[in-house]
Amino acid sequence: MLASCSIPGVFRPVYLDGEHYVDGGLRENVPAEMAIGHLGVTNPYVITCSPRGAARESDFGSRNMLDLVMRSVSILTDETERDEVAYALNAGAVVIGPEISVHDSMTVDPGLLRINRDYGWMCSAERHVKSGFDDHELVKDAVRTRVRGWELEQAWLKEEASRHDMNEMQHVKDHLRDVAARLPLDLAPDGVETWGRILEGHGHPQAPEDVVIPWQT
Repeated sequence: MLASCSIPGVFRPVYLDGEHYVDGGLRENVPAEMAIGHLGVTNPYVITCSPRGAARESDFGSRNMLDLVMRSVSILTDETERDEVAYALNAGAVVIGPEISVHDSMTVDPGLLRINRDYGWMCSAERHVKSGFDDHELVKDAVRTRVRGWELEQAWLKEEASRHDMNEMQHVKDHLRDVAARLPLDLAPDGVETWGRILEGHGHPQAPEDVVIPWQT
């Protein structure tokens, strides 16, 4: 487990039984060809953790060397994953993965992590029940709305929210409650009944349970 977490260039290799091991994800983060082509898996499920395609970046003229290295690694892993996912689809595998990026790999925030966890659950549920286009769009609407709500809450908790932000927050929470009510039960993760009624999680000095929720006053 430690070796699988040992990202080259970030963590030191792990020594096991006379050999040094590192995370193989940079080379093969979705080993579909290995599982299907070499090991003969006949009912494969492939799960990806991020949307396909590396996000566009602004000019790198003022970036440092680490930024360039991280960007190169991002492009490399994306191209490798695309090839593996294409192989899996051609082999008839069930591919489960997001279309929306909730947060980047370096972000650790309780609210965004919870939204991303629920999104992953809903993506899996969609494939399990073979949901249609309308429900698929409803899931994406729920995720985008929760992320926007989290952003507005962050501004409010930091006392940086404008009157326009507060009005938008009211509309966002109203819409989120409506989306939650329309979401089919077999696509609804645990806690869906609280969407739009409580704060998303926040790594903020003032705990959400200690504050008055603005859209309920």
